Amino acid sequence: MKSSSLTKMLQAFIRGNVRLLPRSKGKSDNFFDGYRGPRIVFNEAISLVEFEQQLDAVYREIERQLLQRIDKDSDRLQLLRDLDRSLLEVKTLMELHFPDDYSIRHYLRNITFEKIPVLTESEIQEISEMLMEFIAVQKRHLQRVHNLYNHLIQHIMAFYFPPLKLHAPEPQLNQTAGLGANALPEFIDSQELKPVYRWKRNAVDLMEVITAFYKLDALERTDGQKITKKEITVALCWLFNLHIANPDSTMNAAMSRKNGGSSFLARMHKTLKDLSEE
Repeated sequence: MKSSSLTKMLQAFIRGNVRLLPRSKGKSDNFFDGYRGPRIVFNEAISLVEFEQQLDAVYREIERQLLQRIDKDSDRLQLLRDLDRSLLEVKTLMELHFPDDYSIRHYLRNITFEKIPVLTESEIQEISEMLMEFIAVQKRHLQRVHNLYNHLIQHIMAFYFPPLKLHAPEPQLNQTAGLGANALPEFIDSQELKPVYRWKRNAVDLMEVITAFYKLDALERTDGQKITKKEITVALCWLFNLHIANPDSTMNAAMSRKNGGSSFLARMHKTLKDLSEE
């Protein structure tokens, strides 16, 4: 994901545009329909639920673009640099806009108000409480973005290592500064990241395993969403440092030999059977 694209999307988590809905007074048989105090529209959302959905859509788009990049990018080192730079951008925003002791007064500089009428003291208090609820949603979703980038960086660090010796037994990225344009994380001695694991068989064999995992529902996402075959393919290809240019044609090749003895899964089954009979 380009830095400019991320910067633009992150604005949804730190900026606010507020306008007040007209006061509503009137008689009603229902007590709760009588008087309604001030109500606000925050970034065109009229409720916290709608605002949650709005920011969740932004988060999902950031996640989609990141996974799309990972799926296509074979330059792990440059990817690591870019992820660390983006993580630093997110962390900086969190520290600037959501310090531990942040208050409505601190956040007001990021909010624009449209045609605010004269308000009573109690109405100002009500609006302040509503604003803090919307702001809390922004903070929570920005934290999700931070966790996403941090998770991906840790994933790369877990499955890739430099060919030379490590500088430290538990390598960590610099937590106070991002990677410069020509800098390397402290644990990297080389211009190239080497995979920890490598798939020794061919792509067709791995696609058999992927398809079996998918059909047997052997894997699941921790967020409860249904996992797709593409996600399993990306994850295992990433783990084993194998690029499958055309998964569909590779799967067709695997299916064409399923009735023969050349099936990788058939050979696995025979191996297990032989072991059980020893």
